[in-house]
Amino acid sequence: AYATDALALDKVLTQGKGDFEIALIRQTLDRITKSHQTKISSNLQVKVRGEQTAEILLANKNNFKEMEDMAYNGEDVSQVMSNYIIRTENGIDAGLLSPESVAKERTILEDTLTLRQTEGAFDRLLTNDGIAAATAALQEYKDDPTSIDAPLADNQNLINDLERKVQTAQATAEIKVKAAIKEFEAGNFSLDIEALSKTVKGTSLEAPLINAQAISEDSAKFRKLNFVQMDMAEQKINAMPDSTVKETLLKNFADIRKHTKEMLEKDPYALATETGVVS
Repeated sequence: AYATDALALDKVLTQGKGDFEIALIRQTLDRITKSHQTKISSNLQVKVRGEQTAEILLANKNNFKEMEDMAYNGEDVSQVMSNYIIRTENGIDAGLLSPESVAKERTILEDTLTLRQTEGAFDRLLTNDGIAAATAALQEYKDDPTSIDAPLADNQNLINDLERKVQTAQATAEIKVKAAIKEFEAGNFSLDIEALSKTVKGTSLEAPLINAQAISEDSAKFRKLNFVQMDMAEQKINAMPDSTVKETLLKNFADIRKHTKEMLEKDPYALATETGVVS
């Protein structure tokens, strides 16, 4: 477009001029045209190189996120890492990336992947093996934070995050255990506590949950006894050392005995259905 404009200008400026003037005008126009063409070409190259660099950086960013997620899930990142390395090396060879920036970026990436791998392993331990196992692993990590090959400050940040996860899991488990205990003590034997039991295994919440489940089972058995058998069961419980379990069982037994007597008078068939004698 610039060359077309210069050609039109040539016709205007050279019209009616002598050979010397025409030569001078055309020499000047040629110099100006070449100068502007050089600038345009240079600007275009800068634009293209900028776009190429942006494409590389965007692809790297996507790879970073992909590798972080894979490291967290305990997956092999070698193939994605290989793609990233090839891309950055090509970028260096093309003069689009500096070796220093790539080296710095690579160090940060490797540290991040190490920390994400540790975080993922810890979260799976907390979910699969429970609070006690995760707490023990966290304590081991706190005793020697340099065991994770990453900057100490980043290690400490991860430790703080893992501590918060344990505290949250502990608080959530306490709420669930208290709710389960209430259900058990009320005679709900159908409550599924397998996942909750695994979560609190080895903690102070395990024994109360086990006791509550035992109370529920014993109460459910007591409900199906006749009065003579009830007397024998109560005598057995009375012989136990004093405890909250004993106190709760005796209260449940008394409530069940009272309910049984009332139902025998009001609706024996409903009682038989409740206790499973008839269906």
